[in-house]
Amino acid sequence: MIKHEQHLADKTKDNLLEKMYKYLEEGKLHKAELPHSDVYYIREALHERIGKWFTFKQVEMAVKLHEQRYPKVHYATTI
Repeated sequence: MIKHEQHLADKTKDNLLEKMYKYLEEGKLHKAELPHSDVYYIREALHERIGKWFTFKQVEMAVKLHEQRYPKVHYATTI
């Protein structure tokens, strides 16, 4: 099972890079849907902590759900 999960994670990474190069060759780089850098860091941290690879879509969904549940609070500062 672990080898299968690792293969899926590697495949996800490879497909992302392959898609980027394909769009670059076709002159359509603006169509590339690359995850935000936070998603990469969160994904790697999750793997390091729990030993499981998540897809970029899974991590993006978790981040969006977290942001909905815990919206940022902006406080007005006055001097």
